[in-house]
Amino acid sequence: NLGIETAPVSEITPVQPVRTWVKIVKRAGTEGSVGQGWIHTSFSTLVAQGLPVRKVGGQTSLGRVVSIGRPYSTRPDHRPLKVRFDRSTTFTAGQTVSIEVVAPSDGDGVAVPLSAAIYTGGKWLVFAVNGEEFAPVEIEVGGVWDGYVNVLDGLYLSDIVVTSGVRQLWTAASSPDQGARLLD
Repeated sequence: NLGIETAPVSEITPVQPVRTWVKIVKRAGTEGSVGQGWIHTSFSTLVAQGLPVRKVGGQTSLGRVVSIGRPYSTRPDHRPLKVRFDRSTTFTAGQTVSIEVVAPSDGDGVAVPLSAAIYTGGKWLVFAVNGEEFAPVEIEVGGVWDGYVNVLDGLYLSDIVVTSGVRQLWTAASSPDQGARLLD
């Protein structure tokens, strides 16, 4: 028994952008400017690596979240945030920039629980239910936030995915005699 549970794919619930600031620590080069700042731990589940950032009040994405660190003992209620801005930005080292981290919103794909997705071999996969079988489906991920994966391509709102036992199902895919019924 693989302990498999399933759930329907869900709509993305709109989330307000998370506002913070970053200080530019590396001026624009071939890879763009780098900014570092802090995000309150109460918002850290809404901010994830890869999510777009924009200036407060702006509409255009200027870069992406590179990483979110662990809280320091000296600031246990905040987590360090690192952002890489596009090369087209004109920020200078030492400049402070107020930004919004933009979580996915309606119309930007569908959502599945993080427990449903697996990253392996350089790609993201979920297992979709097809009758009594489970089909591995490659998905394009737009970001991860608040325990959910924003799926930009690969799933439809009507799909049902495996949410528990995904790792075991993936292992069973290479050894079908373990009892999992998989589609190729």
